Amino acid sequence: MNCYYGIRIRKAFRSDEDWYDINEYGGRVFIRWSFGIIVCGIILMFIPVEDLIRITPFLGVCPIVVFAPIALIRTSLFARRR
Repeated sequence: MNCYYGIRIRKAFRSDEDWYDINEYGGRVFIRWSFGIIVCGIILMFIPVEDLIRITPFLGVCPIVVFAPIALIRTSLFARRR
């Protein structure tokens, strides 16, 4: 348990067991959801420069704004069920 990294929700700080269980689950969830961000980044590499201005908000920003909160919400729900 530390104050620098990890899933930092109130339930995780209650015990060492909660800290490790919540962070283990959260790490797996964040890895799964990051594949969507990676795929969007790879797609952006093959888009012509002229089209990047129109497409970047959808493939560059939206995945980060959508996928990261979903992973955090899923982790919070897991913590709540514990």
